[in-house]
Amino acid sequence: MTDAQIERVAHAILSRPEFRYHGKSLFQRILDRIGSWITSVFNGLFSAAGHGGISLALSAIVVTVVVAVVVLLVVHTVRHRGHASPRAGRPAPVPRLTAADWIARASDAEKSGDFAEALRCRYRASVALLASRALVEEIPGGTAGEYRAQVVRTAPGVYLDFAELTGSFEAAWYAGAAAGPAEADRSRLQCEAVAAFLGRDSVGSR
Repeated sequence: MTDAQIERVAHAILSRPEFRYHGKSLFQRILDRIGSWITSVFNGLFSAAGHGGISLALSAIVVTVVVAVVVLLVVHTVRHRGHASPRAGRPAPVPRLTAADWIARASDAEKSGDFAEALRCRYRASVALLASRALVEEIPGGTAGEYRAQVVRTAPGVYLDFAELTGSFEAAWYAGAAAGPAEADRSRLQCEAVAAFLGRDSVGSR
């Protein structure tokens, strides 16, 4: 790759949403609030004990109970998160099809005028092609961001085509962006670029 291509790839990668800082997670913010609350309880109880408002022994008992309850709540939350589906909230898993299967579906979608579906099918065809060479791990519920992150490491030479195809699919499928024959033609070329990179015959619709 030339310096210019490397720069374009780096810029495309760093501009993706998955590389942006979004602050602390909800779980981390909850833990921070719990920590602050425990601190304030400690301070209040020991301050009261120091002024004779409550015995030190009673303060210790109350603090022990409070800490035990908080620990139980945190453990319950962590266990609940551990047993929850690791891909909760993601799109439903797609069927495991070959690249040729997806291209056939793309062709059918174009004929019926469903160009957004055609984009999705060609995106899935590209993922299937890359998975056939172990360049991505095609897993149920895998996200576009996860596949992009894999491709930039395993197949940087085709990253731009794959990333642009992925972006077109996401814009049409999730953001409701316009999709028509022009977008379908471009997706075909990008899918063919992935196939060519892998040394495969053209996978464009006949």
